[in-house]
Amino acid sequence: MAPLFVNAARHVTVWTFLYPLTIASLSLAVEDYNIPNFSVTDLRAGRRVDDLSSVLGSTGLIAITGLGVDFSKIRKTALESLCSCSESSEFLVMDGSDRTVLNDRLTTRTTLATATMSNIPLPLPVDQLTRHCGLEATEAMNALRDHVALASSGFVSALDRMIDGAASSSESQVLLRDTQGGMFTSISSIVDVSSNLEHFHVYSKEDTNGGQHDDLQSIDSSLDTHTDAGLFLSFVPARSCVNEANEEENSSFFVSVSGEIRRAVFPPGSVAIMLGVGAEHWLKVPEYLSLKATRHAVKMRVGEARAWYGMMNLVPENAIVHDSPVHTFADMRANMVMTGSNIQNRRYSDSTASSNRYISIGCGSSSSSEAHHSISSSITSPPKRVRLQMVPDSSYCNNSTNFYCWMSCLAIPDYENAEEFIKEGKSLYCLQPAVLASSGNDVKEAVEPCNDEQTGRPGGAMNSNCMGTWATTDHRVSAQKVEFNATNTGSADQPYCYGATSMFMEGFQWQGSTCVVYLFPAWTLTTHAAFVGACFGTFFFGFALEAVIKGRRSVAVMVQGKIKRLAVSTLFYGLQLTMGYMLMLVVMTYSVPLFLCIILGLMTGHFMFNINTKNLVVAEGSTPCCQNDLGKKKTISSCDDMEESLELDIVEEESSLKSCFGGS
Repeated sequence: MAPLFVNAARHVTVWTFLYPLTIASLSLAVEDYNIPNFSVTDLRAGRRVDDLSSVLGSTGLIAITGLGVDFSKIRKTALESLCSCSESSEFLVMDGSDRTVLNDRLTTRTTLATATMSNIPLPLPVDQLTRHCGLEATEAMNALRDHVALASSGFVSALDRMIDGAASSSESQVLLRDTQGGMFTSISSIVDVSSNLEHFHVYSKEDTNGGQHDDLQSIDSSLDTHTDAGLFLSFVPARSCVNEANEEENSSFFVSVSGEIRRAVFPPGSVAIMLGVGAEHWLKVPEYLSLKATRHAVKMRVGEARAWYGMMNLVPENAIVHDSPVHTFADMRANMVMTGSNIQNRRYSDSTASSNRYISIGCGSSSSSEAHHSISSSITSPPKRVRLQMVPDSSYCNNSTNFYCWMSCLAIPDYENAEEFIKEGKSLYCLQPAVLASSGNDVKEAVEPCNDEQTGRPGGAMNSNCMGTWATTDHRVSAQKVEFNATNTGSADQPYCYGATSMFMEGFQWQGSTCVVYLFPAWTLTTHAAFVGACFGTFFFGFALEAVIKGRRSVAVMVQGKIKRLAVSTLFYGLQLTMGYMLMLVVMTYSVPLFLCIILGLMTGHFMFNINTKNLVVAEGSTPCCQNDLGKKKTISSCDDMEESLELDIVEEESSLKSCFGGS
């Protein structure tokens, strides 16, 4: 047997020496491959289904076009800005930023990351991003996210149509199951409840030879040939940070076509869709439909830098990705090879790169189905709904149905069994399950990546890998506080809302996933009943404001003496302003029901308190907090012995002035 091992070692040594030269030679000699493209209109209308099926079953890579005339400009602005501002050390101060050296020891990847959870896009660090990169860059990056999401939704609808058409019976095809007995019969139903990671990357390859190199040395694999985990990756082709004259150059991305590595050429103004391992192996698609995970690589010349944006569409954490034995997606993430000294401090990444692995979650991270770490016995469940905005601390969460983790109020996993877990000696932690598994269930080590780096506050890190996990209580670590009703712990109802906000940042909404703060923190509308009560209260508050306005008009002129009359008018005026501004703040929550209740209350009050007024002509300002006379000022005199007139800054009907104290 010894000679066999010696010969094997020799072959490995020779291959290790020749591999970089082989890659370089291939990079210079490979042919171009024009990525098949489909317009988003074609995908949504169900056209070219056979073409789409053929491509997804061969390379698994398509390009989507027809995303609007401004898409190319948005992509250019977003990626150019990313190129320039990512060079600054201040870029790494932003929430969700990271910088990593890849396996080749030459390529540095600088990242700004966020996520879309259950179809709710979490925000970029807008204030920090605007300060470091500019307002135009911030707006372009958000717009780029929207366009890629549009392309993704078009692809999902087309893929669902293909799956339905390929099904052999009238019954819905079960594509995926979870550990709770849930069944997913469409791609859209999977994507809608998953946490999808988004990354803005800048890859830069260091020139270690002072610019002196030949062609064989100038191109090398920054990322070896691999496939990505998850269902599919939506991304925009990379843009060169150093060769702006050739802005549509695509020489860095290579794809395997019929076993041959070829350089991918994307059509201008397109979004690429690339299938992952999940589409090929985890989905139970109809027998006659084939989905192929894209094998691809990234190769760059030394001294080059490229900006890129993409969104990895994953599956729910409790989705079953292997039937026998049963393993979930969370198990797969926990079993990833955790190498590298800085893995516990990484943000928005799943593992460090490993040259000997072929499956990764997102380019530049790697993992392997071959890894065999022990699976943690802790109970983990992914968040099902999150609020639209980040919250500063746990006081914004109700700690009964949601808790503070990833700077958000996430749903408490398996809340209906909370009392049982606590009796078993478990506590709720915001931690990284993969670290928990690789560290031998060391809770302290797993919690650390999820704590705020500045204050150490649990759950204060923008880390998409952190989630609520019930684990054996570790008294060295502060557990999340869970409040529950001992007489009613079996309810599995979805919480009415999460967290708290005084303003929906996305504009008017009928009902958001975030609880509305009604003027005061103690008046947070966390239940449906509380919201309905607030609507009734708002209506009567608007009604009462009209009563104050009417009172100011009529009572003030009944008071004898100029000073007394002015004092009474001032009191009414102060009350009117207070109530008006409070209603204005309610309007600024951007809650449609509350806004309508204000308008209806003011209208009803205006009608009721002026119904007996004769010859009603009211010219008033548009806001109840700032009522003013828009016409001539009217001189108001007493009806008895008052000889001097007093100009008041209130709106008064002419008939009311003539008939004060019963005059006609």
